[in-house]
Amino acid sequence: MSAALLENYAVVERAAERMLAAARRSDWDEVARIEHACYTLVQQLQQSAEGAALDREGNARRMAVLKRILAIDGEVRDLAQPWLKNVDTMFKGRSPFGFRSAWMEGARDGTGSDD
Repeated sequence: MSAALLENYAVVERAAERMLAAARRSDWDEVARIEHACYTLVQQLQQSAEGAALDREGNARRMAVLKRILAIDGEVRDLAQPWLKNVDTMFKGRSPFGFRSAWMEGARDGTGSDD
């Protein structure tokens, strides 16, 4: 059972890798097709994982695969929506233009207002 479950995780990982390759080529139609396929694969994985137990080694392998899938997903998102990097920068208190937000400065020193 654990070998079959780990293989299901590997299938999702390989699909995510294909999606990343398509995103790197800017083949967004293929990305969408693979994303839909991944959704189906994840549903199947969830069903096969119900009640299944992995030993320590199997769980470590599962976690490694999940981390790779998340890293791949993040890279696909960066390629698909590069503007999100600017949003992340703004939430850290800096604008994408390199100056600090007056609101952020006020929030830090207690002088900012909510209006």
